[in-house]
Amino acid sequence: MIHSNQNKIINKISRMHRFKRLSQLLALRIAKALDPTTIKSNHFDNSEREAASVFKKMIKLSNSELLISPILNKHYVKNDENHILIIMDQNELTVINHVFGYNISLSPKTYKTLYNAFIGEVEIRRNEMEASFRNNVKHSLKTLITKIDEQVH
Repeated sequence: MIHSNQNKIINKISRMHRFKRLSQLLALRIAKALDPTTIKSNHFDNSEREAASVFKKMIKLSNSELLISPILNKHYVKNDENHILIIMDQNELTVINHVFGYNISLSPKTYKTLYNAFIGEVEIRRNEMEASFRNNVKHSLKTLITKIDEQVH
């Protein structure tokens, strides 16, 4: 009798667990299907592809200045050597130089890709800057310790 009741409880727990897992799986699939960043755009054309390529190449150039406007939610790439300014917001990419100016609409998926590339590059540069400052501090402290040791002896 006790053994039978234990089996019933275990089976009930197992069914409840399977139901929860299937519910989670279904919810994830629905959320992914409704996520605009995963939907392929019909408007993805050569101009969007080329502008995205220019943006990715420009952020990798060490002489490009990367700026973020948190209030406007815009990301800027400025390269004085090439005389190019690129402004990205959620709907479009604006490419400007002294000769031309383009406003290219961005699909949500392209925006997400470019945003992640931009933020990734900002993080790389931030880490390099921080490491550089920390290395200078270590050398300065070592020099200070050496000078103090020389004065003590």
